Amino acid sequence: MPICSMPISAFSSVITRQSISKAAYDIAERFSRDVPSETSKWMQAARELRFPFWDWTHPRTGQEGLPKLFIMEYLDLLMPGRKLVSHPNVLAYHKFNKPIDGFTDRLEYGNIFDSRDPNKERDHMSYFKQWDRTYRWPSSTPVNVTEDIESINEELKDKSVPYPIGSWASLRSDVASMFGFPMNIPPEQYANAWDEFSNTTFQSSRPNVDHNKPLHSPFVWNCGTIPRA
Repeated sequence: MPICSMPISAFSSVITRQSISKAAYDIAERFSRDVPSETSKWMQAARELRFPFWDWTHPRTGQEGLPKLFIMEYLDLLMPGRKLVSHPNVLAYHKFNKPIDGFTDRLEYGNIFDSRDPNKERDHMSYFKQWDRTYRWPSSTPVNVTEDIESINEELKDKSVPYPIGSWASLRSDVASMFGFPMNIPPEQYANAWDEFSNTTFQSSRPNVDHNKPLHSPFVWNCGTIPRA
């Protein structure tokens, strides 16, 4: 029997796509029963639905910032019979059904990118134990939390040179560097290259006293990994 070596992240992505497709067909069938004259349109929409994603490397991100689709609390949805219905936007945040075991209030960086600055300290209390939903750049308060979308967009649209961490240009550069393998990798090391690229933990890495990285492959590729993309 062949052994499937699909990474866990890839496997979960496949399952998610299948779940979305099944849900789309279930909804299309229900709508078709409600308004039979629209059956072909709803079934076609279900067939054409694809796994949604945000390509933050697109130049539009550096011009417009965070897409409004992720910010609006409600969306107007076109329902059977061409009726518009306002519905909570599930892409804006995730609501927890119950407190999450292990979540604790703790100090974090006011700006997540400050974690890369050794001169910065954690000075922003994050109330993970008390918050009942996810937030983007939240205020430091357990209740009546506000999101600083304006600061997120300022980071993304910052065109300073060199590229500031968190800007669209920096994100795009990080993604591009994932594919920075040399062209002359010997065939016997192809598996090592894939190991480094496809896994968060580089399983076939090994020490090298001649380089400042404690673990690395036969070549020092300095690339990213798929799970971190």
